[in-house]
Amino acid sequence: MLSIVSTTKFAVYDLVHKNCTKKTVIEELIELFDEMVGETNTYAIARTISRQEREETDSLDKGYLTYGEASFPLMKSVFETILSDDVLFNQKPRSFVDLGSGSGRTSLMACLLQTIIKFTDVTGIEILDSLYRMSVDIKDRFDNFNRASTDPFFSSNLKFFKGSIFDLTLYDWTSNDIIFINSTCFSDEMMTKIYEHIKQTRRGTYVITFTFPLYSIKPIVLDLVRELRLETSWGQADIFIQKKI
Repeated sequence: MLSIVSTTKFAVYDLVHKNCTKKTVIEELIELFDEMVGETNTYAIARTISRQEREETDSLDKGYLTYGEASFPLMKSVFETILSDDVLFNQKPRSFVDLGSGSGRTSLMACLLQTIIKFTDVTGIEILDSLYRMSVDIKDRFDNFNRASTDPFFSSNLKFFKGSIFDLTLYDWTSNDIIFINSTCFSDEMMTKIYEHIKQTRRGTYVITFTFPLYSIKPIVLDLVRELRLETSWGQADIFIQKKI
């Protein structure tokens, strides 16, 4: 297993660029991910803490706050699909935003998958305070990992904001290259509001949604790149990879 303290850029570079005889690159990255998040930021803990806050704030009826998570294989498949659609995508620095970032685990996955897409900025926005605080802890662990390396390989600027994804004065996410939305429990009203903001994005922006696509909403501003059926924390889900036209 890789050590957070001892791992250097050379060690990580050696890991991701040479053939692994015992483990795949993704398996090694998952181990590193588990080591970074620690025992206090598991999916089960995040789901429990999320429900506790919703109970305390009488928000159990707000289905869009239901906790769910992407997986490493899912993120890998999404990023590889984007690269197959645009072979020049990696020719300049890119940015990633997760709308409803929960405990920050999906954002950390994006940071670690540098072998596919190298993000200069990875951002998460979360409205529940308990989950936001968990994501801040993840950021601290990720930054500590990079500080322990003399020449960090995982160089993404990871940051999180607490608040509504519809408050663009908090953070204007429309400028990101990849907009990731775990939208399975989002209402039609929320998806329509997101779509209105998507119209402000630049051409070529990739928009990832779960269960509910945005590309068919009129006036049409998104093209469907590919629809995938992938495993999530709650089972299989339809993943729509869309591109601003």
